[in-house]
Formats: sequence, structure tokens, C-alpha cells
Amino acid sequence: MILSKKKTDFSRKSHGTAAQSLLFRGLRLLLGRFFRSSAGSSIPPRHILVIRVDDRLGNPILTTPLLSALRQAYPDAELSFLVAARHAWLFANNDLNVEIIPFNKRWLFQKPWRWAALLLELWRRSFDVVMDASHTHAVSTTSGALCLIAGNALRIGPKRGPYSQLYTHAVDVNDEDRRHERLRKLDLLSPLALDASRIDKATLWLGSVPQEVQEQTDLAWKTLNVEGCHVAACFLGARKEDRRPALAFWQGLLMAFGPPASWRIVLLYGNESKGLAQHLKQELGNRAVLGPDCDALHLAALMRKASFVVAPDTGPLHLAQAVGRKTLTLLTVDDQGRWAYRGNGNQVAELWCNDSLPDASSAMLKLAQLTETQMKQDTRP
Repeated sequence: MILSKKKTDFSRKSHGTAAQSLLFRGLRLLLGRFFRSSAGSSIPPRHILVIRVDDRLGNPILTTPLLSALRQAYPDAELSFLVAARHAWLFANNDLNVEIIPFNKRWLFQKPWRWAALLLELWRRSFDVVMDASHTHAVSTTSGALCLIAGNALRIGPKRGPYSQLYTHAVDVNDEDRRHERLRKLDLLSPLALDASRIDKATLWLGSVPQEVQEQTDLAWKTLNVEGCHVAACFLGARKEDRRPALAFWQGLLMAFGPPASWRIVLLYGNESKGLAQHLKQELGNRAVLGPDCDALHLAALMRKASFVVAPDTGPLHLAQAVGRKTLTLLTVDDQGRWAYRGNGNQVAELWCNDSLPDASSAMLKLAQLTETQMKQDTRP
């Protein structure tokens, strides 16, 4: 079974170069003069835009606490989130009344009229505050240009050398900061004189699940024959190759996983790891079931039905947290405290600590601990 909605492609962001530095300076001179460039602000702001348009799954999810903080500080403001079109469905119909604006850079070539209409609308709305929530270690030409076009008063973004000229307020970046990424994003609140320590910082969120998606997911769950069972959902792949545990690791971990008969392992995967999932299913036999092909929206709905999720450092890990599932993070590289979820019932197996190919022993212990905890807390039949 394949669970998906129609997807829109979105190109990947690039890192900063000398050419981009010159381009950003030109953008500020041209766009800042042709549109608006004012350092003034309305207090409190009435129209706020947060920009996170790269198409990697985890990045917009990790931006949601920033949106929550803004909503908490400005309950009456119009709050908008400009996000990659392929992930816009994940955040639609949310409880915070955040407007979701889909964006696709390829519209410039595929649907130029739609691209022009969006830019004109952003300029017309004249946002009081615009935040560029892109990575602090990367430069996004697209986000910078959008920030200049949409920002009327305050343009806030990370301080990145000459790229800081894009903003009226550039926020200092500490590369040695070991806080989680979702907390680092809250630094963008500082120009607004907001106390981030008073914000509910920990919670990631998604919008409500469309009825059609829920019905499709319920049917898929029945097809997997795991109703009435506790489920350990294992997402096997990762976008970055160095984040993917090897086949031998998964074999050792899941072959040794021996929970009570009321538990099942559901193997979830992306395009790059479907073959791995099929191979593991053959080896594990009745101890595991192969999940369906699905997009992020259906994957989130499936994860909601699991007891917990095992995953490497990749987008679906953050997706699991956003739907309220405890996680076991499999770290193949040192995450500097930025990506894995620690404490509050979550577990982390730091596989990168081993000099050779990591064995599964540390992850086995963490998996056993997570299973024991969930057996006590998970009251579902």
C-alpha cells in the first residue's frame, strides 16, 4: 500500500560562498531601496512572518517552538509561516491559528505567474516583523531575498558576516552552543525583548490530520495486523549517508529485541532505505512487519499509533517527537547536543563513540529501557 498526497519538489539550500556574499550585498541595495528598509517597529507587532523554506523535513518542525513563542507573546497578532510547499500540509489547520503559506522556488521556472503573485502578496502585506529562521551555519539566498521583500520594519536573522546586512537586527551565533536546535531558534526573539526563559520551549507541533489521511492510515494499520499490539516503530533511513546505521547494526539490534508477545516491530523507511527494510523483514520473519510507502503526512499519522519510535538523526525523528512519541535516537556522529532528544523518557545511543563499526549493544540496552518504560505507561490494548 502506498500512502501519499501529491508532492511539490523543492530545491536544496547551499552554503555561503564569496559570490553569495556579493549577491547579498546587491540584494540589500536593490531590494531594500526598491521595496522598504525601515528599522522602526510597531509595538506590539500586528503582522509577523517566519521564513523556513528549505525542503528538509526536520527543519520546519524544529521551527515550531519559535512560532509557539511568538503566539504566546502576541496572542492577537496575525502570525504566518512561509514553508516549503511539500511540507505545508503538515502544519495546516493548527491550534495556534498560524497561517501556513506554501513556497516552492521552482515556481519561478514552472509557474512564474504564481511566483510573482506570491512575492507581490508578501510585499503588499508589509509585515511588521520578519524572521529568517534558516540554519545559522548556512546562507540562504532565497530566504534573504524573501526577508527583504516582506519586511517593513524589523527583519531578524542570524549574524553571518556580510550576510547580516540583510537584517535590521542580526542575532549573534555561537558555534560552540550545545543547546538543542529547537532552543537555539528562540534566540531570534531577543530583538523583540522577549524573555525566552518564560516560553514553553520544548514542544514541537503539527497541524491536525486531515480526515482522508486518517482514514487511509487506519486502513493501513489494519492491513499491518498490529491492532491491539504495542508497536515499536523503527525508521531505518536518513537523508545524509553518514547518519544511516548499517544493515549489520539493524540486524544485531532487532534480532536481539525480545519484547513480550503483545509487541510488534513495524519497519518504516524512505526511498533510500526501502531495500534495507525488505531485507530486514525477511530476516526477522513474524517478529516484524513492513510498513507502507508513505509521505511525511501519512508517516506522522502512522507514528501516532506507535508506542515509541527508533530512528537515526533525521527528519522522521523530529516528526515522531512532534506527534508526542518517545524516541530512541541512534547517533552515528556527535550531534553536539543539537539534534537528539534526551531526558523526559527519551533515550539516545551514541554509536559514534566506537572506533570501529558500531555494534548494537548500547542501543540494545537503551531499547530495553524504553520498552520497559512504555510497557508501564502505555495503557492502549
